[in-house]
Amino acid sequence: YTSSGTHTYSYNNADGCPSVDTLFLTINRSGSSITNRTICVNQLPFVWNSQTYNAEGTFTVTLRTTLGCDSLAKLILKINSISTSTTNKTICESELPYSWNGLLINAAGNYSVTLNNYLNCDSFCNLVLTTNPSPPAPAALPLVTYCQNETANPLLANGSYPILWYINNAGAAPTLIPPTPSTTATGTTYYYASQSNGTCPSAQTTIAVVVNPTPNLGQDKNLKVCFGGKVTLNNLYSTNNLTYNWYFNQAIVTNTSLVSVPGIYSLLATNNDGCSDSAAVTLSVQPAVIANAGPDDDAEYNAPYQLSGSGGTNYQWTPAGVLNNAGVADPIAMLTSDTRFILRVSNEIGCIAYDTVFIRVLKGPTFYVPTAFSPNGDGLNDVFRPTAVGIEKLDYFRVYNRYGQLVFETSEKRKGWDGTFKGVKQNPDGYVWSCKGVDRNGKTKILKGNVTLVR
Repeated sequence: YTSSGTHTYSYNNADGCPSVDTLFLTINRSGSSITNRTICVNQLPFVWNSQTYNAEGTFTVTLRTTLGCDSLAKLILKINSISTSTTNKTICESELPYSWNGLLINAAGNYSVTLNNYLNCDSFCNLVLTTNPSPPAPAALPLVTYCQNETANPLLANGSYPILWYINNAGAAPTLIPPTPSTTATGTTYYYASQSNGTCPSAQTTIAVVVNPTPNLGQDKNLKVCFGGKVTLNNLYSTNNLTYNWYFNQAIVTNTSLVSVPGIYSLLATNNDGCSDSAAVTLSVQPAVIANAGPDDDAEYNAPYQLSGSGGTNYQWTPAGVLNNAGVADPIAMLTSDTRFILRVSNEIGCIAYDTVFIRVLKGPTFYVPTAFSPNGDGLNDVFRPTAVGIEKLDYFRVYNRYGQLVFETSEKRKGWDGTFKGVKQNPDGYVWSCKGVDRNGKTKILKGNVTLVR
């Protein structure tokens, strides 16, 4: 039989009777397998199915399956080798600690580590580490501070060898030129310095440069004060959270509320970082405002009369009701009675002064001429002159002595005779005068008369 199944066999037994035998046949299969194995040489000898192997190759063995049949097993064995390496390394002391294959090494010497190679077998690595001496790190101030926009100096570091500078990055390429920090922006910038003996650099010294904010007071100012007045320096600038003083002629101003001396006042303010700013206030004292309402005068009754003020840039006359414009220097008045005017004068910064003028009102137009005068220097009636009321132009005013000799002549309305002739005081006596002028209506006025000189 060559296959599993139920088989029968018919025959006659010994007694000659028909007989049938039945066979139930089951055929089990034989087994086979292939095993691929790769090992490292240090894993020899290799045991497989109770057999020991010391070299690579293809091996077979016949076994029994659990069903009792032969099983042919095949082994394909491959052996990978281990590796060994030695590294010689020379570094500078400043490069310690040195990292090698997961080790952090702090001194020269021999070091070993076992790794897996590319065949996944042991790799025995050896390091022979040699260190060359490095110079010490250079000496430098660890912190340098500036105020914003302050002029900075190149950084300084001291050592026995040339100094190497690293700007902003400890691993950047070095330069031999000492850097000059920028003070434009506030904040902290780090610089690094080392020195090299020609073979090895030293460890780096870190220098922190801090730029602190500077207060900003603002622009200088100019102040003007009225003559005899005072101003305050307070609140001209914002000095919150600042320490400050005002100075005048290099001395501290103790009372900043009331200053009056002209000159330059300096403010020096400092913040908590020690950064300062200054501002100057130039104080000028305005010249005294001198109001001038003009001399006392005579005006024609109910006729236009022009006042004449001076001394400032702004004017205000009172009483204003008789004036055409009380806010100008030379308003026109229409008067029917004697009036005393008060003139208020101010300049462009508001300095004020006052003056008064008395205007006597007379009928006119005509000349009013006194009959006597006394030129004795007492300030009363010392000058002989006509009062021109409503007279626009004086052609002449003349004075003659008793002999008809002309001793004085003028065409100026406010000018008069002081009782002298060619510098000589004239004797008390009677004198003759005459005057001629044109009134505001264009008519000629001529008057004559006598006057007595009294001493």
